[in-house]
Amino acid sequence: MYPLFIIIIRESFPNLYKNQAIPPMSLVEHELARIDLSNPRLIINTYLDGKYSTPNILEYVEVLEAALTPLQAPFVVIYDITLMGWVGAKERIVAGRAMGAMEKRIGENYFATISVIPNPVARLVSKGVALAAQPAKPVVFVSSMEKAQRRAKVFMQKMPVKL
Repeated sequence: MYPLFIIIIRESFPNLYKNQAIPPMSLVEHELARIDLSNPRLIINTYLDGKYSTPNILEYVEVLEAALTPLQAPFVVIYDITLMGWVGAKERIVAGRAMGAMEKRIGENYFATISVIPNPVARLVSKGVALAAQPAKPVVFVSSMEKAQRRAKVFMQKMPVKL
């Protein structure tokens, strides 16, 4: 299911992402999420039930940015929160600001965001937050990974091809 090349950040390579590119075709694991880079045009970011503290969130966003920055072609990111546990209000604000800043820094190749949020109330609240934030790139909220994959295919058909 996953590529053979696996990087376990905390235990094996604590300083791997300091000014270094992520190897292609890899799975990056962090306490908060698993980032699947096996398809460079469709990044699947599965959040886990980890310890969502401010330092941990900022470290995760740094790892995610290091994984996405070297990508040379447009890509879509699916954020799957179905396994994620409770995150406090302060940490949600920190995560939202850090992710928003990261998405601006990684530039033009970041084509769209799809968030898998099974809970209809949480999905509705998230849509409201996204509308208020006025993101520069498309942001879509769906209830399942199957719907996310279908939406991603539509986005990928619209993405420019870089040679």
